[in-house]
Amino acid sequence: MMQNRANPVMQIAASAELLQRGCVNLIGLEEIKTEVGPGWEKIKASVWAKLENLLRQKLSATDFYTQVDDTSFLVSMPSATPEESRIFCLRVAHELHVSLLGSCDIGKLRLASVTGAREGVFANAPITGPQLVALARTARLDEEGARAAPDQKAVPVTGAGGKGGVCHKFTPIWDAQREAVTTYRCVSVEQDVSEADSASVQAKIDLAATISHIAKAAEVLGKHLEAGERFLMWIPIAFNVLTSPVGRMEITGVCRSLSSDLRPYLIFEMSELPLGVPQSRLSELAGALRPFCRGVAAQLPARIPNYGASLGAGLYAIGLSFSASGLSGTDMDSELFKLSLAAKRQRVKSFVFDVPNHDLLRSLRELGMTYLSSSLVGEALDAPMPVKRLLLQDIPVTMSQPGVAA
Repeated sequence: MMQNRANPVMQIAASAELLQRGCVNLIGLEEIKTEVGPGWEKIKASVWAKLENLLRQKLSATDFYTQVDDTSFLVSMPSATPEESRIFCLRVAHELHVSLLGSCDIGKLRLASVTGAREGVFANAPITGPQLVALARTARLDEEGARAAPDQKAVPVTGAGGKGGVCHKFTPIWDAQREAVTTYRCVSVEQDVSEADSASVQAKIDLAATISHIAKAAEVLGKHLEAGERFLMWIPIAFNVLTSPVGRMEITGVCRSLSSDLRPYLIFEMSELPLGVPQSRLSELAGALRPFCRGVAAQLPARIPNYGASLGAGLYAIGLSFSASGLSGTDMDSELFKLSLAAKRQRVKSFVFDVPNHDLLRSLRELGMTYLSSSLVGEALDAPMPVKRLLLQDIPVTMSQPGVAA
C-alpha cells in the first residue's frame, strides 16, 4: 500500500466523509514515465497540463482534482458513486495514455482508491488485476481502445430524417410569462427497430437511445452557441433508464464529457415517473444530474394525491404532459390547478406539454405556468432556432383535438 503526504487542500478533498463514500481516487502516471524514460523530465509538465485539461473539461462544478506528486493526481467526486468515480478516472487515464502513447494496455493503467487519511498522510489501495479488468469491462474499454464491448447492443444513430436507428427532433417550448420561445426539447424517435426479444435487450436499446439524444442535443447546442445563438436545451431521460445503476453511470459519464460551457443552457427532465416515487428517490436522481446542467425538471404522473414528494428534491421545474396523462374534463382542471399551486408554493417553475387548444394555453398562462408546448406554438423541428418573441395574440386559434375537452 502506497502512502502520500496530504496538504490541507487534499485533506478537505479527501475528508473522512468522502473517503467513507469511496469517491476519492488517484490517477497514476508511472507507466507514461516508464515509457518515456529519460525524457520524462522534459515532457512531464506538458503531461500534467494535458491531464489537467481533461479533468477540467469533464469534472462537474462540485468535483475537485489536485496534483499529489510527480506521477499522481487526486480526484474527488462527491456527486458520484464509488463505481462511477472509478470508471470516470479509468476513462480519463485511458484517454490520456492513448493520446500520448498511441495505445493503451488496460493492465498498465494506474488507478487507486484513497482509503484513509491520518496526521497529514493518506493511504490508497491500488485497483489492479481482475478488479481493474472488470472495471474496464464495465467502462466499455478494451486492450485496443474505448469501444463497445461484445455484449453491448448498440443502436444505430442517424440525424433527423435518417433511415433506421434514432431520429432526433426539437420541440419548441413557449415561455408563457415572457411570451417567447426560449427552449427546445430534444426527443428521439426510434425508427425501424425490431421489437426487443427480452427486457434486458430493450433496456440496452433505451439506454443507447438516451445517450444518443444527449450527445446530439449537446452537439447541436454547442454549434448554436458558437454562432452566438442562445436558447435552453431541454433533454428528457426516462425514469427506468435513470434508475438503472448501469444507465445512471453511463448517463453521468456522458454528461461529464460535455463541455462545461453548455451547462447553463441544459435542462434535464426526469420523464415517465410512476406513481409513488418518494422524495428521497427524486432527490437522489436529481442530485446525479444537477452538477451538469442549469436545473432538473420532473414530469410527474397525473392524479397524484399531492405534490409533497417533489418538495425539497432540488428540482428546477415540475409538470405534466397531456399526451402521457390522458387528462380531460374536470379531472384536467383540478390537476392543472393543483400543479400551479404546488409550483408556486415550492417556488419552482412549472410546465405542461402537448397543450391541445388555444383556450387552455391562455388559461395555463393565467394560472402562472412557465413552460408550455403545443402544436399551436410549433411542431417538432429538425433543428432548433434562436430565441424568438411569440405573443399570445399571435398564436393561432384552432379547434381542440378530438376527444379532449376545452
